Amino acid sequence: MGRKKEEHETALVKNYISTALLLLMEQNDYQSITVTDIAKKAGVSRMTYYRTYSSKEDILIQYFNNIANDFISEIKSHPNITLYQLAVHFFTFFREHGNLIPTLKKANLLELVFQNFVDNLKNFYTNLLGKQNLKTGDGYLKEINERITNLLSSNSAFSQKDLANYIGKQPSTLSNWLLKDREIPSSYLIPICEYLNVSLNYLLTGSEIESSNVTTSASDQEWLDLIHQLPEDVQREYKAEIKGYVKALNKESGEMPGKSLA
Repeated sequence: MGRKKEEHETALVKNYISTALLLLMEQNDYQSITVTDIAKKAGVSRMTYYRTYSSKEDILIQYFNNIANDFISEIKSHPNITLYQLAVHFFTFFREHGNLIPTLKKANLLELVFQNFVDNLKNFYTNLLGKQNLKTGDGYLKEINERITNLLSSNSAFSQKDLANYIGKQPSTLSNWLLKDREIPSSYLIPICEYLNVSLNYLLTGSEIESSNVTTSASDQEWLDLIHQLPEDVQREYKAEIKGYVKALNKESGEMPGKSLA
């Protein structure tokens, strides 16, 4: 019992510290944030901070690794998950945490922190899709790069220069990746998909996920339309409130939310 209590307290402290840093990053320049600032915001001592983390980067890397591990654990709890359900979970997951990406980008930490995070998800995603004859190695990289090149050339609205600007890289760097079949860092795959308006599944496998069996009722569509009319910050606020309300209801009834993918 003593060890479990200690682990629980450590997890709480880590949560306090990581939340404090992310909140401070929203309002302050990353480089100006000090250990004292984080400890004060988190309500912990500097000694506790140093006992828990080695640096600010360590906080962020561990935080995003935990998010990735939570996602992987959730997927593993559904051994019969379909490819479509996996993709829905994947992109819903990214949408829920999407507000953190601009914060990291503003601090010039997107590649440092997010790379490891996306690598964890991509490796898991790739291994799971391996049952779908997903290729690996140089041939696999070449196919991904060819899909990007073909999409760029097939639509006059796209350009390699605009794509490079969209993902925050020099056009020469992107050209080097594509022409020499270099591995594109994982942190850039999602932004590339966004620019080209395709799914990650298409980029990895060459096939979009069939969604013909998915229908939205008129009532559900009405809810979605109303929500999308709200500003993004208001959407996040109401979403958090609704999640808390649903969690409270499920706790009262003894049910666990979000466990059914059927």
